Amino acid sequence: MTLVMYDSIFVANLPAGTTCAAGYVDGSWPTYPAVRARFPQAQVLSIAVFSTSDADCCDSEKGDLTPDQVPAWVKRQMARGAVLPCVYASAANIPAILSALTAAGIRRAQVRCWSAHYGLGPHICGPATCKYPGVPACDGTQFTDLAPGAHGSLIDQSLLLGTFFGGTPMSVNGPEHWDAADFAALDTYLGRLPTRDITWHTGMWWLEHAVTGTTDKTMPATTAAQVTAIHDGLAALASSAVPVVPTAGQVAAAVVAALPPSAAGGLTQADVEAAVQAVFEKAFLAPAG
Repeated sequence: MTLVMYDSIFVANLPAGTTCAAGYVDGSWPTYPAVRARFPQAQVLSIAVFSTSDADCCDSEKGDLTPDQVPAWVKRQMARGAVLPCVYASAANIPAILSALTAAGIRRAQVRCWSAHYGLGPHICGPATCKYPGVPACDGTQFTDLAPGAHGSLIDQSLLLGTFFGGTPMSVNGPEHWDAADFAALDTYLGRLPTRDITWHTGMWWLEHAVTGTTDKTMPATTAAQVTAIHDGLAALASSAVPVVPTAGQVAAAVVAALPPSAAGGLTQADVEAAVQAVFEKAFLAPAG
């Protein structure tokens, strides 16, 4: 799955029904607030042209950030909680930017690369597509500035990976319905996170085995027994006559049912914690601490 994103310095020129757009937070055309206001349900990428501004993406081209300024900007975004800061640049400048990032200790997998490469039609730059020298597989590519906009205008258009704005191609019904492809997709996404988030991998491993109830020869006997007990406990929460892993809604309903009647002052945090503890104990999943 891919996404189509539009951007223009004139917000009125963006097509009606736009689902993905980009806008500037600074510079001569600070369009981001107006884009958000016009398309409240859309995915909107904020762009900074100054190295001192914070945004989802930085613009590295003549008059904006230089390749040498990109690493410090990326690190600042990470420090404020951004998982995958985005860098926009022409395909010709991507290699220099990636070299600067590598020298600063930032891996390619820790940023989103949004390239600009015109003349080849809709594509996302990479060795399997345009084969631009030194450019790895990107997350999105602005491939034209001649896309038809509103009122007969011509605007920028980009093709993006389906995961560009976060998330992964997951089944929509929750983890109890995920299959091996879903877990692989999430693990791939988590593999792009900084090292400090490695604990997410451990949680993913446990979730996969707990949901499926599978064990393997590499597990110690105690671990295999725990996985089986967790799976059985999850199945015990289901209301179906046929034991299945419960949906998130069923777990939530069980917690709500375990809550005490609301007192005059309302429920306390202790009330909620006690209810959650009770539900997990019923499912043989008493959490530690």
